[in-house]
Amino acid sequence: VHNVFTDRLNREVSQGNVAHNARKGLHDEWDMRLPPVTALATNKIRAHEWPGCITAHEGVQLVGSWMLNESFKLTDTKLHPPRLEGRYVDRRGTAVAISRCGGLAFVGHDDGS
Repeated sequence: VHNVFTDRLNREVSQGNVAHNARKGLHDEWDMRLPPVTALATNKIRAHEWPGCITAHEGVQLVGSWMLNESFKLTDTKLHPPRLEGRYVDRRGTAVAISRCGGLAFVGHDDGS
C-alpha cells in the first residue's frame, strides 16, 4: 500500500556535498555522514531567518542545526559542548529543544550539563 499524500510530505535532510567531498578527499562517503539522530527539535516560527531544526547524533559531540526551508540543509553552525577549564570534555548531546520564539537552542548533555 502506498499513500501519495504521506509520501509527498516525506523529506530528506541534506548533509551538503558529502559525495563530492568524499571523491576529492581520502575519506569514504559513509565515514563523512552524520550518525543516526537521537534527539530532534523543530520550530518553524523563524525558519526563514535562521535554522529551525536542531539534532543530536549518536556517539558524537556535535549537535547540528538545519534550515527548514526548501533546501533542508545542514548549516555551517554546528554546536559543540562548552569547554571546561580550557579543555573539551567528552560530552554527548542527549536532549535538544528550541525556544518558543525560535531564537534559542538548548542542548542537554549526558553528564547533566
